[in-house]
Amino acid sequence: MAASEALAEELAETRALASHLLVTTIVPYLEGEQLYCEDKKFRRTLSSATAEDYPWREIIVPVIASSVPELIQKEVAEAGGRLVAGRTEFLEAVRGKYVEWLLPGETVYPEKLRRMVTFAELQDEAYSLVLSGSRENPSTKWPYVNLRASASANMQPMSFASLWHYLLLTGAVPSHGFAGLLMRREAVSSSSGLLQGFADGRFHLLSMWRELLLSGTPEQQRIGILHDAFVGLAEKPRLEEVAAHQLDWHALCLKDRALLSEEEQKDILDRQRRIGIYLLEHAIADGLDLQSGIWPAYQQMLTAL
Repeated sequence: MAASEALAEELAETRALASHLLVTTIVPYLEGEQLYCEDKKFRRTLSSATAEDYPWREIIVPVIASSVPELIQKEVAEAGGRLVAGRTEFLEAVRGKYVEWLLPGETVYPEKLRRMVTFAELQDEAYSLVLSGSRENPSTKWPYVNLRASASANMQPMSFASLWHYLLLTGAVPSHGFAGLLMRREAVSSSSGLLQGFADGRFHLLSMWRELLLSGTPEQQRIGILHDAFVGLAEKPRLEEVAAHQLDWHALCLKDRALLSEEEQKDILDRQRRIGIYLLEHAIADGLDLQSGIWPAYQQMLTAL
């Protein structure tokens, strides 16, 4: 980084801190937490949120569950967080100029908010979303994809529509997850359906990205993808989670068929068939019961391809 750029970033950080710009950190607590995520993942993410060194922030915990254990309630209160229930109450609780989402199990580096708020404030253009770069990880496999700007540019702009088209084609989601995002409050307010991404206790990440990117005016809104990384690598998903992700992808391809050319649709179907064979072979090798859980619906989808 050139000396002039470093000085500009330092001044922007000083200005951002002096302005007391509020950031809302969202850490949802899900129904079936013990079954799918385990409370320890929620605690690890809450701990990561409290360790961030940006001083002007609030922590909101949307409750997507029938109840919350007293121990979790106590830990949220000790972290200075607030439990909220319902979409209306959730949206009203978000007060920050910027918002970050941390799903259970995700962690960020302490400097993430300070650096990304600084970057957002330094830009002439008001990006609706800013996305942390990915750590180099050659082993990253589907359903994740590494997105990262070049070191020389440090930031790559994309329209919401272009990014969604890319994610729809590949069926992948950014490996840095929602934790890698810094969102303007307006982007969250216009994407009120984000909470529906946890409808059955699982993370329907591709649906959440669609809700975020296609709400409002996707052709006009832009995301800035950074080179610098402030988020840890995504955990390797279980086979059941990959199968659920592919079911979600298939449903979204049908919903957004108009966005895809005939050739793109054929390529997607071929890719989905190959992924399906791979998953079923590994599920059988692992001794999984293909007559229970998500597997009957998954096999029915493959048969229809």
